Amino acid sequence: PRVLSRDPWVVQFDNLLTDDECDGIYEAVGGRNGEYLKPSTTAKVVNGRLTDVPDQIRTSWNAWCQHEFCYNHPVHERVISRIMDIVGLPHDHAEHMQLLRYGHNEYYRLHHDWIPEQLDAACGPRVYTFFLYLSDVEEGGETEFPLIKRPSGTTIKVKPTRGTALVWPSVKNDDPTAQD
Repeated sequence: PRVLSRDPWVVQFDNLLTDDECDGIYEAVGGRNGEYLKPSTTAKVVNGRLTDVPDQIRTSWNAWCQHEFCYNHPVHERVISRIMDIVGLPHDHAEHMQLLRYGHNEYYRLHHDWIPEQLDAACGPRVYTFFLYLSDVEEGGETEFPLIKRPSGTTIKVKPTRGTALVWPSVKNDDPTAQD
């Protein structure tokens, strides 16, 4: 692993996944022909309930591992186990895997993965984001952390590289209910 930032911490894992695992995750979550992919939404409170709604903050396509084909896919279970071993949490504490597919000029604008409404939910807030890159990108597509500055003053940007992963916290080390 390579530490990209220490405060807050961001860690990069090169070659965490094999080519077969990258293909297997896409198949498990998105379906053999991408049939589970739909336009991405964001979580917003609507009439007092956390609801998925379309939002111009993101224009990608997504699918969640919430179908039997995904749950039973051997690559899905193997990769989730590897991730949970890395972050040191019980395997049954993983959120559903989410697949994102970006086309030309599609984006997910500046956002935070911590959702305040989850404080009162049984699951609690998202503690970590573990981000897997399933494909290489010729141009663009970087994951940027615009509020984390290197000593040179530049921001951290990670170019998508097939099989690479990033992990970062959404909460403070000393208070897992407080947004980092």
